[in-house]
Amino acid sequence: LDDLPQTAAQRTGFEAYMRGGGGFMGFHVSAFTTDAASWSWYHNTFLGSGNFVSNTWGPTSVTLKVEDRTHAATKNLPATFTSSVSEWYSWSNDLRQNPNIRILASIDPSSFPVGTDPNQSWYSGYYPILWTNTQYKMLYANFGHNAMNYTTNTRLSSTFASATQNQFLLDGLKWLGGADTGTPPADSPSETAWYSLTNAGNGTCV
Repeated sequence: LDDLPQTAAQRTGFEAYMRGGGGFMGFHVSAFTTDAASWSWYHNTFLGSGNFVSNTWGPTSVTLKVEDRTHAATKNLPATFTSSVSEWYSWSNDLRQNPNIRILASIDPSSFPVGTDPNQSWYSGYYPILWTNTQYKMLYANFGHNAMNYTTNTRLSSTFASATQNQFLLDGLKWLGGADTGTPPADSPSETAWYSLTNAGNGTCV
């Protein structure tokens, strides 16, 4: 999901779905808000991030440090890896202080400065990129904004250009669907191929 529920009915339904054991993988804009209090359960409790504070520009790749390699979504990842190109967000809440948030990966300091515009770049700090809330079946990934040529409206990068990042996506989706992610695939995931995922519990395609 690269957006968030908007109407009252959508929000009520989504919260009930998550409280009932539903799975969620969110990207980038799905956490964006400057008014977290308007839906505090989602922004402060569920995601934990609070308000959007700043972003980098233009989109760049970074080195991600995998902080927790015991989670099913990250146990096939190396200690560090190069992400696909993206714009990156920072948040008002310090996720490290939330006991329900399990940070899976953050920007490695070797990446600084992050961004190409000196006025919209990060030069230091701590920036979580992948995390889960242990009270829910969920993953959030703070990536998904490609580099674009806005004059011709064409993309200059792909969210799926990093094979290692793709491994996180595949293993994360398998975990959300209830599958065993213990054995990595023999070949790296293709950025153009389609993959079938089946819920191990009920055989339903997810």
